[in-house]
Amino acid sequence: MFFRPHPLTEAAVIYAVSGLLSVLSFLAVTGGNIPEVFGLGQVQAMFVMLPGFFLWSVVGFFLKNRGYLARFIGAAVVTVVVALAGVALFQQYADLLAVNSAADASAFVNLRMIPILSTFVINSLIGCAFCQFWLVRRYEA
Repeated sequence: MFFRPHPLTEAAVIYAVSGLLSVLSFLAVTGGNIPEVFGLGQVQAMFVMLPGFFLWSVVGFFLKNRGYLARFIGAAVVTVVVALAGVALFQQYADLLAVNSAADASAFVNLRMIPILSTFVINSLIGCAFCQFWLVRRYEA
């Protein structure tokens, strides 16, 4: 089953693949701790995946008439930009935690920020590649 190349379809596929792979990654990282997986997944969905979906869609509309490689590069650039914005956002929160205790800030960075942003980048790039090089490319051929 292949999808018609449309920006919203591509953004939805990237979001779905990234979300599923993130849940599996969080299960592996937390050792199967389901409440921790739900917490990490919710924070990731709210702060990086939803802005990513919006920007994947917007950039996709600008690159709609381009080839699959240009759309892949556009989605990959959006992923990196959203991750960098997430680093800035989470770092501000970590700085607020550091006022109370440096240990709280260090634990936040190690237990929340790094897993959320690293899985977002890796899994979104996998989702971008899966979408553009398999689902959409074969449809265009």
